[in-house]
Amino acid sequence: MTNIVHILQAATPHSLVLLDELGAGTDPEEGAALAQALLLHLRDSGIPTIATTHYPEVKLFAHNTAGITNASVEFDLESLRPTYELRIGLPGRSNALAIARRLGLPRPIADNAESRVQPESLAADALLEEIRTARDAARAAQQQAEALQRMAASREAELRAQLAKIEEARRAVLNEARQQIEEELAALHEEVSRIRSRLSKGAPSQHERFLAEAEKALQARRAAEQELAARVEPEELPLKGPIRVGDLVWVHNLQASGRVQQVLNEHEIEVQVGAFRLKVALDGVELRARGQEETGSGAYRSLDQQRSSPGIELDLRGLRVDETLEQLDEYIDAAYLAELPWVRIIHGKGTGALRQVVRDFLRKHPVIANFRSGESGEGGDGVTIAYFVGSPQDD
Repeated sequence: MTNIVHILQAATPHSLVLLDELGAGTDPEEGAALAQALLLHLRDSGIPTIATTHYPEVKLFAHNTAGITNASVEFDLESLRPTYELRIGLPGRSNALAIARRLGLPRPIADNAESRVQPESLAADALLEEIRTARDAARAAQQQAEALQRMAASREAELRAQLAKIEEARRAVLNEARQQIEEELAALHEEVSRIRSRLSKGAPSQHERFLAEAEKALQARRAAEQELAARVEPEELPLKGPIRVGDLVWVHNLQASGRVQQVLNEHEIEVQVGAFRLKVALDGVELRARGQEETGSGAYRSLDQQRSSPGIELDLRGLRVDETLEQLDEYIDAAYLAELPWVRIIHGKGTGALRQVVRDFLRKHPVIANFRSGESGEGGDGVTIAYFVGSPQDD
């Protein structure tokens, strides 16, 4: 307490106050109350502060008080190891009873200890766990929505490219038909010239018959020509003016529209087309619509990424959960960019925990269509075979 008093006297808004187990060393109820009062004073004084605590009352206080927020580092109860994953906004739990049970404390003793915990503390832990579960569910839903949005943007770009090809083919057919009619009209004009030459030597009755036939043929050709436009052009005309970030442009070599993400220099820009970013020359695009300035999501892949194959197999045996997820994420991205149809992931049998982690990850990944256990000749339950979207196994 002497140290805390000294800190309060010396600290300013330019200080950083670190308090370990604030309010500890005295009665828990009084210690929790003292911790809350100290945190309020530091907040109102504008002094940046980091404090650790095991008191559930302080965690609930931080959750319900503006200007103060919880944070925790995750702990894996299965492996009894920290994951080193920092969660801002979520309080941690001491997990003392849970760890004691996992380490083999006799059940009657653990149950007796749990029955002696004050109902307020149990209610606080239940509320904090509910907050954690809701936060995780919201984060998972957001990631899934972002993945679906990226897939929808990619499909839209593909459809636009296909429609552009169809439109280009239609214009080519119409222009070819128009050229053919122009050639035939030129031939008819030559024929009329020859008829006039012959008429100059024939009888008047023959003049009228030849002229009637020629006039009828010319009228038919003119009617056919009028059915075609003078020149078939794209329906959407380009706009004039400089291209800026956020504008919608038409990329000629891709026959697709994209959103300008960055103007690199006077000759080159970066464009978002579907789920991909790429650099294109300014003279290779047309401005179609003005837009608000946008920044691309870091989840998009760049076409500049190397598409070399990472191999058809990944061995994860012996890795921790955090290492497993990191390697698996990088491997799946690389394999998908390399256009592999499927991959073989080795996780071993063991307790099945690593297998569950791998399959939970694959189940949520947007580029994985489905997966299955290995067959007898492939490694059985110690192996998972995953198929990418668009592969022959994509159901």
